[in-house]
Amino acid sequence: MLKGSFGMNKKNIYMVQVDHLYGNDEKSIYLPYAVGLIAAYAFDDETIKANYALKDFIYWRQNINDAVAVLDSPFIVGFSCYVWNTEYNKVFAKRLKEVHPGCTVVFGGHNVPYNTAMLEQFDFIDILIHGEGEVPFKALLAAMACGSELSDIPNISFRNRENNIIKTPSAPPPNLNLPSPYLEGYFDSIVGNGDFSFCAVLETTRGCPHHCSYCDWGSLGSKIRQFPLDKIKKEIEWMAENKIEYFWFADSSFGILERDNIIVDWLIALKLKTGYPKVFKVNYAENREREVYEICRKLNEVDMNKGATLSLQSLNPTVLKNINRRNISMELFAEMMALYNKANIAMYAELILGLPGETYESFCKGISTLLEAGQHNALNLHALVLLPNSHMANPDYIKKFGIKTVKTEFFQFHCEKAENDIPEYYDLVVATDTMDTAMWVRSNIFFIYIQTFHQLGLLHFFAVYLFYEMGINYDDFYSRLIGWSAVNKETLCGTIYTEFSRKLSGIPKGNGSRSYMNSIFGNIVWPLEEGAFLEILPQSDLFYKEIADFLSSFHIESSVYRNLMAYQTGMMKRPGKSKFSLPLEYDFHNYFGRIYVHAYSALEPVKNLLHLNDERCANTWKDYATENVWYGRNDSRTLFRDITIEYLD
Repeated sequence: MLKGSFGMNKKNIYMVQVDHLYGNDEKSIYLPYAVGLIAAYAFDDETIKANYALKDFIYWRQNINDAVAVLDSPFIVGFSCYVWNTEYNKVFAKRLKEVHPGCTVVFGGHNVPYNTAMLEQFDFIDILIHGEGEVPFKALLAAMACGSELSDIPNISFRNRENNIIKTPSAPPPNLNLPSPYLEGYFDSIVGNGDFSFCAVLETTRGCPHHCSYCDWGSLGSKIRQFPLDKIKKEIEWMAENKIEYFWFADSSFGILERDNIIVDWLIALKLKTGYPKVFKVNYAENREREVYEICRKLNEVDMNKGATLSLQSLNPTVLKNINRRNISMELFAEMMALYNKANIAMYAELILGLPGETYESFCKGISTLLEAGQHNALNLHALVLLPNSHMANPDYIKKFGIKTVKTEFFQFHCEKAENDIPEYYDLVVATDTMDTAMWVRSNIFFIYIQTFHQLGLLHFFAVYLFYEMGINYDDFYSRLIGWSAVNKETLCGTIYTEFSRKLSGIPKGNGSRSYMNSIFGNIVWPLEEGAFLEILPQSDLFYKEIADFLSSFHIESSVYRNLMAYQTGMMKRPGKSKFSLPLEYDFHNYFGRIYVHAYSALEPVKNLLHLNDERCANTWKDYATENVWYGRNDSRTLFRDITIEYLD
């Protein structure tokens, strides 16, 4: 029984925040932090405790009929809505009303617009909460306990007795001295569930200092508010004690405050003492590059770094102006890349495809510029989605930039796609006045090739060598590879090009997909760029035999080509390949190492023997895909990193 659910004749409250199950054999899921926080705030009040019993949290996508059947006389059910669960919530709420017509259904969360559209469209929803939910939900319970008017509660929409829809005025968000669902015991019974391992969300701040048009964080208020430090420390201690492996801090700009170093030191101390957390993930602050580097350096020393993120979104100045954003200079970016590479710390850049003002040419050139600056290990590309409460979703903004969207199915990558599950959807931007749908498809293909062949490594060393020795720009190299694939359809590259182009071309028509599945790699969904890599690597002997035709067009000197091919193929990890030695006639390893820290010098013809070791060597393709492609994508785990070099006479 949850805290607050004691006594008789109380009205029962249920909270719903479902997520997908991550992983293949061992399933993990996030604890329902948002509804837990809201419940903890409400039941900290004696009036609420006296009138209500807090029942179960529903936190995974179970069969809805089964879930509804076990609800005991629900008086209020609160649903937390995100892009990955809103359709599930709708079906759940509709079924709930059929079985318990007197139950009050409350929807809140980021996927609830600030307008009243959801009430107008769905008669099974009774109340909407707009923005932060703690204060309105608590006030709602108090009002319903004593029969007072809901119109006095800020930040909600509801139907009155005459069935008219009322939207109340907004009010400032609360201070952040809020009770913790972790510390107050609300999740104790959940973490005792042996069926799953758990990930946890924690906030140290709320708010965002930026106003990017595609994001709704800035619209929620730009002032950064801080949670108390003593509470944060106790929460991360609770997580470690409960063996939570993955901590995700849901701050917008971690590293912006001096106290963030204190928090990191606590995390490191706990990792050394308890072994937890194994992984720490956060959104890092912009324009605090050196401070973020120091945080990542410390985390990296205890193998707890998920990678430093640099969210650029675009390198096109017109785009940045259109989305109300500024980036750091490429000079500073290159300097930071060299610093991260020298320290062997993963650092990845994030881009968004489809932003207003972007073209196919500017998108490809932007990626090429990042590679030239040293970003060789990881790039993440986000699809541009119209979030309901973002400035970009404003009709005037949409009209100004000719934004076109399509409602397409949302897939939570690296999760199992369960049979008969309720599909989720989002509004995907597939065209603007500067990028039509054909350009959008081509841009996606270009990124897939960059990720598959460069970031994940299949032709990485050839591309870098050709840039430095023959002046072949990265966008030129990969554009030529795409053209070669389109012509040579019978090859592995040609097959992938044809199939993935078909998938992407179908999206604007409403029948495509950005997902890939293959049972060899488990029963989970992969993004297309990872899928392309996983299609090729098991057939790498055939791939490198076929790709020789493409590489021959660059006329690399024969002995260099032979050794470079040996280095390229040898550096790729494979299942069962734990250690081996690679004889070479050129010092490619130090040649590339100097390039990554912007200290280029010519390739030296010297006989050497590379000894390569993979301590985490996977035995199956499923384990390989999980460990190296999913977990290790951002720090180049598909390539050998434990390498010693022996020079030969």
